[in-house]
Amino acid sequence: MKPRIAVIDDAGFGLSGGRGIFGKEVYSELLARINEEYLGNEVFRVLLGYGASEVPVYRFTGSKIPIVRVIADRGLEEGLTRFFREKRIDIVHANILNPRYVIPLLRAVKRSGAGLVYTVHSYTPLCPINWKTYIPSMKPCTYRYPSSKCLWCIHEWRKRFNESSTKALRGLMQIELIRKLMGEADAVISPSERFAEIARRELNVETRYILNPLNPSLLDEGASSRAENRGYALFIGRLEYEKGVHLLPEIAKLINPVELHVAGQGRLADYIEKNKPQNLVFHGYVDPETKAKLYRGTTVVVAPSIWMEMFGYTVVEAFAYSKPVVAFNHAGPGELIEKSGGGLLAKPFDVYELAQNTRRFVEEGLTEMLGLKGREFVERQLHPAKYAQELSKIYTSI
Repeated sequence: MKPRIAVIDDAGFGLSGGRGIFGKEVYSELLARINEEYLGNEVFRVLLGYGASEVPVYRFTGSKIPIVRVIADRGLEEGLTRFFREKRIDIVHANILNPRYVIPLLRAVKRSGAGLVYTVHSYTPLCPINWKTYIPSMKPCTYRYPSSKCLWCIHEWRKRFNESSTKALRGLMQIELIRKLMGEADAVISPSERFAEIARRELNVETRYILNPLNPSLLDEGASSRAENRGYALFIGRLEYEKGVHLLPEIAKLINPVELHVAGQGRLADYIEKNKPQNLVFHGYVDPETKAKLYRGTTVVVAPSIWMEMFGYTVVEAFAYSKPVVAFNHAGPGELIEKSGGGLLAKPFDVYELAQNTRRFVEEGLTEMLGLKGREFVERQLHPAKYAQELSKIYTSI
């Protein structure tokens, strides 16, 4: 008998990636469809909280009282327990990051007797600010939490990037609760090989490395799109510090006269607007059709993330369109480029080297050769059918 799967998210479900939370809502919807279409499992999409969804979901919101939400949200626990029992759920596949849902979910899973699989979507279990970058020196962090260095890093993170005390406290709570979730899960999945290795070593949690699947419609569109090469560089993503957006004006100056097109929304939109040099073209939010047009026309995609990004959805989107990527040799984007050969890497966080790599694609004509390597990588490694095979092994082992 095929298992009944509850796919649980706290951001949303949908393939457009509207909220852009680590591509998590895209992953959750793909996960649900892979279960249905490739494995033949019956799937129940469960959304915790008030996030948006492009598909019908079972929604649970829980208490609105802050302390109750984290420590003892009995209403949410009872609601989930009842749901798991009524739907005869065999496996709960959780994709949550909000700490308020961890305890109620763990208790409900235990009471219902279901198995629990958790896919990790950020470096939260290893770092309270989720960056795994040591802010005082702006270098990849090598310290193990908890450490006195963490307190100094949090202080500098708040000061340099205008983060709130509330967010810092939430991070300290989040790291403990997500670690608890990983420790009690029957299986843990990571799309980052580097994270999986650290989790085994530092947390003593057996973590399975499986690359996130890519939306098959994106694979189809990338294959059918007429490739162009208009000689510009492109950044697409959330306009936030962790994405390296504050570095874009400097990168644009260093690659001049090559244009740098920037598309996205976030709190640094005004910063980009006020500080853009003449060769930086700011689009703001773009619809899917315009986004696809920008990908088709670019020579190279720039992904200057300065945090430990778990995966790098923009990178694999670029690969789907046979476009190469430049990034720092750091975290998810670095792993993807290294494994695929679909781009060039710069030392973290050497803006000059990253800019020089960007110029090379315009001046040396590397786009087609490396872009095709990226395309071959996503076709071979990120197809949903491949993910379904690995997922089936995990579900069978529970």
